[in-house]
Amino acid sequence: MKKFLLGLLVIGLGIFGAYYYVTLSMVNVADSFFESVKAKNMAQAEQYLSKEFKENTSTAQLIQYLSVYKLNNYKELNWGYKRTIDLNISNFGKSGALEGTIVNEDNVSSTLKMQFKQESGVWKIFALEKVLSKEEIEKQKLIQAYTTLARVSIYTLGKAIQENNMTILYNNIAKKWQKETSVKELEKAYGVLIEKKVNLLPLNKVSPILTKVNIEKNGLLVVAGYYPLGKTNLYFATNYIIENKIWKLVGLAIEFR
Repeated sequence: MKKFLLGLLVIGLGIFGAYYYVTLSMVNVADSFFESVKAKNMAQAEQYLSKEFKENTSTAQLIQYLSVYKLNNYKELNWGYKRTIDLNISNFGKSGALEGTIVNEDNVSSTLKMQFKQESGVWKIFALEKVLSKEEIEKQKLIQAYTTLARVSIYTLGKAIQENNMTILYNNIAKKWQKETSVKELEKAYGVLIEKKVNLLPLNKVSPILTKVNIEKNGLLVVAGYYPLGKTNLYFATNYIIENKIWKLVGLAIEFR
């Protein structure tokens, strides 16, 4: 009986060792990715990403995510024993996952989850997720809310330009700004965009990257950022004040560069 149990133990350890070895290649890809990010070599880092990852996430969005959660300048990165590969016969070894711990520059430890897919026999990163704390979840919700706020403002301006009717924008700005301007003055302010018939409406399908979110002492909310469009990006700066418990637009500037 003891020999039988010993045999099972040896077989079990052998299977675990083989499993650990197979998943080690995923660990190497994950380590190489983060080392490239830390070295600020995004071109190299993106070589470890799957096609789906790169199709759904721009370089700017990835950089923002890594920066916001301090994954781009980490101190330690450790992968534990939570490693999995797909054991389904029809898809055997074509997908897998890792879970580990990352320590940022402030010595704060967080859980990191990664999913992988095989592409031409090589592991590629399919998904990356830092498990967020309650405070980070609340911060993320605020960022999403401010992003939506800016997107609505840009879309409203785009609709006004497309229909050559600045009344659309005027009706959606704060009463304070309405008292200081007029439809004609808005037509002058955005006249170049109207003349060139700049189409901003497609931007509603693009997620902007925020570079500044700040509430000034006077209560003015400043939201600035850009839409990653390729060689030329659209940069914007929007200002808001609270009216009837709602953020209302009091300033909007855009620039292609």
